Amino acid sequence: MEQQAQLRDALNEALNGEVQRLILANCETRHNESDRSKMPSLNAPHQPVNTSATVSAEP
Repeated sequence: MEQQAQLRDALNEALNGEVQRLILANCETRHNESDRSKMPSLNAPHQPVNTSATVSAEP
């Protein structure tokens, strides 16, 4: 019975540690996703570049 209690406690500790690791990983993922949502999208339409303004090199 004592060995069973020790195994139960060890398993409980391991599971609690894994749950905490997953919670932290989930928070980091959500944080990274919110940072990405603040950045301009790569699929957003691009604004045209004004090519009419040229620089001339006069001596």
